[in-house]
Amino acid sequence: MGRHPVVERDHAIDKVLDTFWERGFAATSMDDLLAATGMHKGSFYRCFGSKRTAFTEALYLYVERVAHDDVLPALSGSGSATSRLERLVMARLDSALRPGTTPHDGVRGCFVVNTATELAAHDEELAAQVRGALDALRAAFAALVAEAASDGWGSESLDADDAAHQLVATLQGLIVLGRAGYPSDELRGLAQIAVRSAVGATTKETPA
Repeated sequence: MGRHPVVERDHAIDKVLDTFWERGFAATSMDDLLAATGMHKGSFYRCFGSKRTAFTEALYLYVERVAHDDVLPALSGSGSATSRLERLVMARLDSALRPGTTPHDGVRGCFVVNTATELAAHDEELAAQVRGALDALRAAFAALVAEAASDGWGSESLDADDAAHQLVATLQGLIVLGRAGYPSDELRGLAQIAVRSAVGATTKETPA
């Protein structure tokens, strides 16, 4: 019986994403990708064209999953805007602090942030993907901050876009600290403070 190329490709891109996420682009060899996907070299090139194209597709898939699994539920879910904003920030931080598949891997970080630090400075296409992903996250943060303000949280002078920019920058900084080995409990506490500050709620209790 012949193979089902669509199913094979779907399986392969999952493995490609995991491999690049844990190792980065430069440290991932073609042999690593072939071993992870179980594909022959010819099949891999027919599916993806090149290692670089496979990386780009993996990054696109990662961003899609973040939107589907974390961002959209936060924007349309139940609970107060402040609590949904906090859940979104914590979901992104916890994902980045998840350890790799082997003990020496350490935490995987955020694939977008990893790409920004490794490749974006000298690859404009990937830099544009990174900016698009971070802008989408910032827009989600801004929408939730604005919704919290409409619910009576924060001052009248609160600027949702400014607060969202600050929150994105803080979150990415905490993710980098996580890769450097800072304790996850400490980073989660700082993330919670950042959310409360973003909605002007540092001295209030978060509504349910």
